[in-house]
Amino acid sequence: MPPCSSCAIRSLRVAAGTARALACDCCRSSCSATFCRSTRQWALTGSSHRLPGDGRRRAGGGQAYISDASLVSSTITAAYARQAAAAGAETATGEPSEALTASLAKQTLLEPTSIRSLFRKHHAHAERANRWEQPHRAAGDGDSPAVVMDNDALRYDASLVGRRCTALWSPPEGEDGSEDYYAATIVAFNPRAAAHKGQFLLHFDDGQRERVQLPDETVRVMTLRISACSCRESPGGSVGCCSRAGGSTPLPCAWEADPK
Repeated sequence: MPPCSSCAIRSLRVAAGTARALACDCCRSSCSATFCRSTRQWALTGSSHRLPGDGRRRAGGGQAYISDASLVSSTITAAYARQAAAAGAETATGEPSEALTASLAKQTLLEPTSIRSLFRKHHAHAERANRWEQPHRAAGDGDSPAVVMDNDALRYDASLVGRRCTALWSPPEGEDGSEDYYAATIVAFNPRAAAHKGQFLLHFDDGQRERVQLPDETVRVMTLRISACSCRESPGGSVGCCSRAGGSTPLPCAWEADPK
């Protein structure tokens, strides 16, 4: 009777030479198992469970777990989140402690090198997200934090109007300067506008206005949505939304073919 190695409970009951649906009494994961008479080992498919005799996963073999829904992935993700929360955003690192690495190795059957690699990947992902989100924290965007969204989960149409977003600015090639991130709001969408000129209108908090076409790797949409824009006067001379009656402009704003 082989154990479920994910939860260490001997709950898988399989008949030798057969393969059929099973359920772990602990975590209720469906799986199938087959007993190989030549190797005298169990083979488990369709599940995140692993049986004794499989050996540990090779270094690097666990890299895919950063984004899948397996028990191994959720275990590593939760462990990184706890460590990052305890350390704080300013001092969080991508290196698990020796004690935590040893504990996770027992839970997941991953090699310590794979665990450290996954922690570093989680940390790099968190740092990238932090760079997109930081401009909104600096702007004091309401009580709910602005969290960067997955581009693939979005519909690029009028439903994005009102979403806060961040744009990455890079100096033109050959010019001095460094990259910077700027907070903005998607204030209008025009499906009849030329896509190559941009069908979305952004009002940046500092007053800059720009048409963009989404998705774009230099623009990331946030979870936060607002109902009125309060940007400042634009460098091009356009009156800022904060200058209007009430100190803001209800969304959607009027379309601007040539924003300044």
